[in-house]
Amino acid sequence: MQATPSLQTIFQCAQAHHVKFGSLLEIGPGSLWPGLHYVAKHPDLELIGVGYSSQEREAAQQHARKLQVSSRVRYLDKAGERLPLEDKSVDAVISYGSLHQWSRPLAMLDEMARVLKWGGKFFVGNVRRDASWLSTFWFGLRNPGLKAMYETRPQTLDSQAFKHLLEMSRLTEWSVSTIGPDVWAVSK
Repeated sequence: MQATPSLQTIFQCAQAHHVKFGSLLEIGPGSLWPGLHYVAKHPDLELIGVGYSSQEREAAQQHARKLQVSSRVRYLDKAGERLPLEDKSVDAVISYGSLHQWSRPLAMLDEMARVLKWGGKFFVGNVRRDASWLSTFWFGLRNPGLKAMYETRPQTLDSQAFKHLLEMSRLTEWSVSTIGPDVWAVSK
């Protein structure tokens, strides 16, 4: 996977937050699988994937085998309104490019807060509606895996709406950054 500036920044941020062991929940990664690539670099980290169709789950499992991390990866059925995990059960959550697909984004952010352990970290990013067409076109050209996601720009939130959604959620102690055509919420 050719990392975009946004994903590279999040990987660096995750390392700075010492997300190198324990459990990483990835919600709806599509075909980019940033969690798989991150887990491949950290042998003491396990990945739990949620938000996949059966075809996406099979493709992700094949990719996990290719990266030789399948023993540390498990995929759960597509999440509905509630994540199929216990309260305070994961060390970190990452979601990139799926926020605009959630039927109830505020409920999903609250679910993230529910399943995160005390002191757990989260990294939630999405293409932003207020990104320039040119930037999404450019990053889509440079990384064909992102092209489909960037084409969803008209259905996504702008930076202010994203921040407002976070303010209404149960997630606490976060900052919002725009990086290229994306907007990110990162726990402090």
